[in-house]
Amino acid sequence: MAQSGSRPRCLSVPLNDPAAAALFLRTHMKPDDLMELILILADAAAEVLRARRATETIVPRRRAADIGR
Repeated sequence: MAQSGSRPRCLSVPLNDPAAAALFLRTHMKPDDLMELILILADAAAEVLRARRATETIVPRRRAADIGR
């Protein structure tokens, strides 16, 4: 719980370079907080992959007998 009169710790993170953002966060976050962030991002990534898979069109494979027709 935050103490009265104290402000949460905030920093600016570079958003144009994911590797730089990751290094910055690794350097400035506590290990437990970093692990929580990793789990949140992993869950978000899984949702993106599920959504992508749901929208992909499935192209049937051509049989060898159909090639050249």
